[in-house]
Amino acid sequence: MLMAAAPPAIGLAQNPFARSLANLSNADREAMDRSRNEVLAKMQKGAVSIWKDDKTGHSGETRIARTFEQNGRMCAEVDHFLKLPNESHYVIPFCRDATGAWRAVF
Repeated sequence: MLMAAAPPAIGLAQNPFARSLANLSNADREAMDRSRNEVLAKMQKGAVSIWKDDKTGHSGETRIARTFEQNGRMCAEVDHFLKLPNESHYVIPFCRDATGAWRAVF
């Protein structure tokens, strides 16, 4: 299971990814999470998954930019390309924790 990327305490004004997430519907977020789960399950650089919500018109692409190890944990940089309708791009590192769940790490 993947942890949804929640806005940090610094607030939406200082975090562009959190502002983009605020524009997503619950269905959009679920589609984005499924897409991220798919590429993380493959753990191969270049693995891609595309999502689209016909109801909102929002879409995105999730891609593994690179894989690496950090403190003995499997990790990957995940590229998020979002169209909400403006296009934006975010790179979020994720590492597998001791329970096997993927967690965003900053």
